[in-house]
Amino acid sequence: MQFILRFIIPPATRDEAMARFLETGGQPPPGVRLLGRWTQLDLCGGVVLLESEDPQALAAFAQGWSDVMELTLVPVLEDQALSEVLQRARAQPASAPSGGKGPPQAAAIVADQELPDGTPPGADQTGEAIPMPPPPAVPGGPEGEGEEPAPPRTAKGRPGAGA
Repeated sequence: MQFILRFIIPPATRDEAMARFLETGGQPPPGVRLLGRWTQLDLCGGVVLLESEDPQALAAFAQGWSDVMELTLVPVLEDQALSEVLQRARAQPASAPSGGKGPPQAAAIVADQELPDGTPPGADQTGEAIPMPPPPAVPGGPEGEGEEPAPPRTAKGRPGAGA
């Protein structure tokens, strides 16, 4: 998976950040591949393109610079992968934001994808199907029909006035 690391170098730590970069070359740890780095001409920040399947290695890389830079690390998609997601989204009927039946739209878009480790969709790590729990019960039913809530009770357990 690819990630963009945005960095901002505050003036107070600029010299220390530059010295560390010259000493280390800014190389990431094993498990993280550096695909590119672009630094602003004013030396106040930039972006790094990284690739990794190891979140701990990514966190270690960020931690190694977080004392001298402000960092933001986000996963990204290239245009082709994004186009595939958008095509699947277009093909899926939109579900209601709340109270609709079926999985949320994002879950439906990716539900047919195999996991990176080869696990089929809808299966756990052993390959067994994961049972889906029933939707939560809605008090009063889906249209709000049903029994009225009980009135509040006083400390002695008798019905009392509301707050």
